[in-house]
Amino acid sequence: MTLRPLLAAFRSPVPGETRRALAAAWARVPVRLRTARQFLGRQYAGCGATIGAMPRCDFACRGCYLGATANRVPAASLDEVKQQLGRIRAWLGEGGNVQLTDGELTLRPEGELIALIRHARALGLVPMLMTHGDSFRRRAGLLERLMVDGGLTEVSLHIDTTQRGRRGYRDARREDELGPLRTEFAQLIRRARRLTGRRLEVATTVTVTRSPWPPWGAPKQGSRASASRSCGGRSPRGSTATRAPWPASPPTKVGSATPPVAASSRDSWCANSTPPRLFTRSSTPTTTATGPPLARGSHASAD
Repeated sequence: MTLRPLLAAFRSPVPGETRRALAAAWARVPVRLRTARQFLGRQYAGCGATIGAMPRCDFACRGCYLGATANRVPAASLDEVKQQLGRIRAWLGEGGNVQLTDGELTLRPEGELIALIRHARALGLVPMLMTHGDSFRRRAGLLERLMVDGGLTEVSLHIDTTQRGRRGYRDARREDELGPLRTEFAQLIRRARRLTGRRLEVATTVTVTRSPWPPWGAPKQGSRASASRSCGGRSPRGSTATRAPWPASPPTKVGSATPPVAASSRDSWCANSTPPRLFTRSSTPTTTATGPPLARGSHASAD
């Protein structure tokens, strides 16, 4: 790199495009929420998510937001999803966070998933793959191939007892019964980093219900959690606690037992989104939300 670009970056570390995206996001924040701790419009311009990229899922979770016909809805074509990513790039600007989500995206052909990750990165977006993670357990080397061939650097794993269909844990009723599963994922992630020599940031989410929180006991020292909101996607997912650096102890209690949960532990607010609600294990949520990860850089603090 020549001296001129370095000097330009030193004088203006935040590109003009990013400044415009931040200003537009700030203009959408209601005046009453423009507090000293409001990061939307300051540290980041929001987050985006794909729609229809893979409506199908091979789990049957009690808190699922997908419709009854989701497994019969065809996935959007590769070109259609790429067009979505282009619109998200125009909305969020350089370095925008985008969730590759819908149903379970790892059910798409592997080559197509790699192509989507590569396209997002080529646009200047930071894609995070949202997944239940079992495809990584069933298909050896899949995570490593997504990292090397696709350039994947962020993944979010949803793990909790409301899920049905996970190999080896079909009857888990208590979160502490999933401890060995979380350990298995931690080992899988470490192995992928070691084999590829590449960075991989990992978030973990858990569905919040009216059951006693946290069902696994007091958190270990150094754990972190936040209750937050989704800023993208057709249908917000479930009320979740996100995320401690992986691997880490389960998140601490978020919100009270009476809905609605606070928009965020950091006073965040997302335009055009609805308040999250807690729901009982025996019911299906009607209004839910998922939290954006505590990502790096301009993406401080999204199925």
